[in-house]
Amino acid sequence: MNNSAPDCADCPDKETGYIQPLQAGRILVTGATGFVGQNLCKALDKFGYKLRVLVRDDKADPFFKSLKAEIYKGDIRDKDVVDGACAGVEGVFHLASIVQQAGISDREFWNVHVTATRRLLEAAKKADVKRVVHCSTVGVLGHVADPPADENT
Repeated sequence: MNNSAPDCADCPDKETGYIQPLQAGRILVTGATGFVGQNLCKALDKFGYKLRVLVRDDKADPFFKSLKAEIYKGDIRDKDVVDGACAGVEGVFHLASIVQQAGISDREFWNVHVTATRRLLEAAKKADVKRVVHCSTVGVLGHVADPPADENT
C-alpha cells in the first residue's frame, strides 16, 4: 500500500504539510469591506496577488483603489454578479456575511449564508477556479437554543 501523497500542484507539501500557494494570479475576495477582508486584501496585495473584490457599494473604493484592486460591484446573492466575479480568477476567499440582528429575517440570513455560498461554489466550479477558501464564524448559526452548537445544530 502506498500512503504517499500524489504529485500535484495543490497537494500539501510532503515536508511541511502546507498546501502550496497559488501562483500570483487574480484572487476574488467577498466580504472585502469587513475587518478581516480588508486585512486579507492588504496581505494578498503584499504577496503580489492581483485583487478583485466583490462589494455592494462605493464606501471602500479609495482603500481598494490604493491596492489597485479590480472593484466588482453587486450583491453576493445575485447569480449573474457571482458568475461574473468568479470569471478569470485563480482563487476565491469567501468572507461575505451578515450578522443576525433585529430587522434581518431568517430568510435573508439563509440566503446570504447558504444560498449565496452555494451559488459562489457553483460559479467557481464553472469558472475553473483552482481554490476556494470559505471563512465563517459561529455567528452564522444565529440563536442557538441549546448550546453548545455542533454539526447537528
